[in-house]
Amino acid sequence: MVRKECPKCMRSSYSSSTRENWICPVCGEDLTTYPSLRAISYYELNQHFRQSAYQHSAK
Repeated sequence: MVRKECPKCMRSSYSSSTRENWICPVCGEDLTTYPSLRAISYYELNQHFRQSAYQHSAK
């Protein structure tokens, strides 16, 4: 899954494909030519926060 950041409304938009036209679902901006970014999964996000919390509490 990939995501794009809309420069107009500053919201993230997610898709499983980058081959079609990509319109921001919030404001309607055409995001087709903007770069695609890897969407982080909830598991990866949770692991990042756990590691971050552990590093702060270990000091």
